[in-house]
Amino acid sequence: MHREAHETSLDRYDQNTLPGFDAHVYMAMADAPGVFTLPPWGWRPLTPWLVHLLPLASSRGFAWISFLFLTLSGGLLFLFLRRLGCGSQAALLGVAAFAFAQPVSAAVAYPFLSEPVTLSLVLALLLALESGCGAGPLALVATLAALSKEVAILLLPVIFFARRDRDGDRRALVTTLVAAAPALLATFLLRHAWAPARPAPLAADADALWIALWRLIERADEWLPVVLLGGLTPLALLGALRVPGRLLLRRYGYALAVTWASPFAASVYTGDKSVPFFLDDIPRLLLYALPLTLALALVAWDAAFAHLEAPGVRLTYGTRAALATGLAAIALGALPAFALDPYRRADLSGPRDGRLVLTFCRESLAEARRLEQGRLVDYDPERRSFVPRKSYPELMGRMRWYLRDGWGPAAHYGDGPVVAQSSQAALVLPCLRPEDLNATLALQASHPMPVRVAINGRILAELQARPEPERLRVLVPGGTLFRGDNELRLLAPEPGLRLVGLRLRAAR
Repeated sequence: MHREAHETSLDRYDQNTLPGFDAHVYMAMADAPGVFTLPPWGWRPLTPWLVHLLPLASSRGFAWISFLFLTLSGGLLFLFLRRLGCGSQAALLGVAAFAFAQPVSAAVAYPFLSEPVTLSLVLALLLALESGCGAGPLALVATLAALSKEVAILLLPVIFFARRDRDGDRRALVTTLVAAAPALLATFLLRHAWAPARPAPLAADADALWIALWRLIERADEWLPVVLLGGLTPLALLGALRVPGRLLLRRYGYALAVTWASPFAASVYTGDKSVPFFLDDIPRLLLYALPLTLALALVAWDAAFAHLEAPGVRLTYGTRAALATGLAAIALGALPAFALDPYRRADLSGPRDGRLVLTFCRESLAEARRLEQGRLVDYDPERRSFVPRKSYPELMGRMRWYLRDGWGPAAHYGDGPVVAQSSQAALVLPCLRPEDLNATLALQASHPMPVRVAINGRILAELQARPEPERLRVLVPGGTLFRGDNELRLLAPEPGLRLVGLRLRAAR
């Protein structure tokens, strides 16, 4: 149903034509899921990995993954509601309400995100808790969820609250710590071992928080109808007043609070006061609040149409299954240290430009592979051009993606001479295998001037730029390079240096 409603817009997307910034980043991750992109999207590798493994174009793969895991979420929701004691017909009614809810429609309309996979894992965690699973299965599901999106880490304390009545505070705390350890390990490795030099943009100062609060108040008339969820929210509030609802809140009230707060906290996620309030994020992120909100709504429904019954018996399994799931969780937690490429990606944060991020990630890896194979890399800047809304999207590879600071605003979209706007200007030199490289620079200046060439902050040579373009050779020692996006910087006494050409080849 939702797929048919959004069919026209979904069918026009492909590998190069994509909606919004997030879709471009996730597409870059699906192209090369083992290579970091930029925070926080780069710390959510599970969905891009699944898309990468499908024998489909990535644009189709995202749509299939979204449909598959939203369908799986419906099945897990039914089982979870049944475990809570809802009757079979009431549980089916809850699944139907889930299927028609606006958050699900938003997820279908924008399938290039990690929400469908993460939701199914969150539901699997809730189902495992309600089924009485121990630390091993809980750890396995929690670790997969942490690899999908960091919101799973915020939900881990629900293990303690869900088990404390049955196990006591002390035992519940031990189970929580054991189950959470692999997920925390995976999160730590993603953020510090995979991209150690990349600060996490998670902190918002007091001014940003006040601005966010004002945005919420100012635009309340827009988001209030959304959070009603078609009447589910008022019904859930009534369910919370009943005895079964209060018992449910005792176990899952923490998770409900986190999932309801996250859509509104998203506007200050980066701590950037200039980032606008994204109203479209609210229905999409309310997807995580739907399961428990539906459970409370069905408790209220029971007052008029009795359906609640005794919960089913706890799931039983052997020591071997517990040990196997625990070991699998530990292996998954340690996976980022071994399975992900240590390629150091240049800092792509800043203004949100999806085309640039996608092109930069694709082309830098392609050029790095050329160098590794001993082939010539020719940037040829004055014969490259890509102008948004004028050039065809499939020609994004012609963008001057390798131009960094010093060349002027949006230099990567230029179509004329490449002239430095400051005395220092940088380019990207991607590298898979640090080895000696022969670099041939073609420079021009209005009058003779010395130009120093530096790689990653180390001065390699001093050249002379003249009014006539001249090819100047520089040896880049392998010891100055690392596996990743290296920085080649040109330092002149004044602005106006013109880059006519740059060729690179391994010096073998």
